[in-house]
Amino acid sequence: MKKLKVFWFTNIPLDPVNRYFQRTTRGSGFWMHSLIKALQENGNIELAVATSLAGYPPCSFKENGVTYFNICANRILETVDLCPRIRNRSLLRSASRLVNDWNPDLVHFHGSERVFGLIKARGMIDAPAVLSVQGIVEHCYGFALGELNAAALIKMLSLEDIVRFRHPLLTQQRYRRQIPIEQETLKGADAIIGRTQWDQAHARKINPEVCYFHVDEMIRPEFLDSPSWSHENAEPFSVFSTSGASPLKGATVLLEAISLLRRWGHPIRLRIAGVEPAPGKTGETRHIHRRICDLNVTDCVELLGWIPADALAENHQTSRCYVTPSYIENSSNALCEAQCVGVPCVASSSGGTPSIISDGHTGLLFQPGNPALLACQIERVLTDSNLASTLSQNARLVARQRHNPERIVACLLQSYNAIVSENSEIIAHLSSPPEHNSSLGPYSAT
Repeated sequence: MKKLKVFWFTNIPLDPVNRYFQRTTRGSGFWMHSLIKALQENGNIELAVATSLAGYPPCSFKENGVTYFNICANRILETVDLCPRIRNRSLLRSASRLVNDWNPDLVHFHGSERVFGLIKARGMIDAPAVLSVQGIVEHCYGFALGELNAAALIKMLSLEDIVRFRHPLLTQQRYRRQIPIEQETLKGADAIIGRTQWDQAHARKINPEVCYFHVDEMIRPEFLDSPSWSHENAEPFSVFSTSGASPLKGATVLLEAISLLRRWGHPIRLRIAGVEPAPGKTGETRHIHRRICDLNVTDCVELLGWIPADALAENHQTSRCYVTPSYIENSSNALCEAQCVGVPCVASSSGGTPSIISDGHTGLLFQPGNPALLACQIERVLTDSNLASTLSQNARLVARQRHNPERIVACLLQSYNAIVSENSEIIAHLSSPPEHNSSLGPYSAT
């Protein structure tokens, strides 16, 4: 059987590219490593992966049967966001040249946060193309400042942020400039891959006739293979989160909830991964540290910084509750990882999260930006062992079905083959609207 040639574009460099340039892989995107491995084990696909790592030269190399490309970009211009039209034209020319030279059967754009999808929207490539929706930039723009007011934004100014153009206001403006690019990308795609009713609704809003395929994302083996969470083995009144320092991730909402729980007499302990333990030079991190002091919770909050997957899984096991306090999410992989372990989860009902958590069944939801309601939901989990155990068992069962690697690979390959073959019968089946929050989870496995 002829292998299907698929060309990926990713928003961030994957681990092989980072190792090629002797960089450390941190942050998001780990699920793509797991997906690549599973696709390679399937054996019916030939894969190329391209990204643009600013400040590093163009490269092309092969590792474990996958071809990797880096598209060169000027680090200074990218950092300060200067000359976007010139930069984008250069990226698009290089990207389209790579695709046309490699001659794939299908191009897959992972996310609309960069410009690569425009090579299809503007007719620069002939191969059919599918876009995976990660987040919706339009909504990231609306929540980029979180709860920050003018005084807080002024306090967050730092020399480091000015030099690196990392202040939340600058981030918000970058989102604003990306909105028309995202909309053009969505309009130009032959098909959309998503996983929540929220991303499906917004994709159809921009491109009503587009075919939509539901394909869940892979979860790292450290979480899928983890022993089941146990109430008895977790530390009493311990809460864990991986919210990060960005305002839209809602870490300060969680800190206010922790302060309330302390006032209500609970000996609460909070650990946050993704926020550095030292204030450092960035305004976002320093703001988190200031809020910890202002709320008088320095003795019960521990900031862990970046930690690897095995340490994250261990923190899930030793915590009584996991919290996703974000102002906006599509389907948080960190939340899905927590569900796979089985730690009881509380999350804001933002974006696509209601497709991940069935309130009262596989977790508890709260109104985004509402620390009092968040505190109440955490309190329910911490003080009701029966509720905690029920949420744990239900979520683990649903999440392990949802993130079953064989099912995900099968769904993705079905989607790829349907798009390439233009099989209308398969497309009609795969793109039918999924059932929301069924008894087996957000979407029943098929």
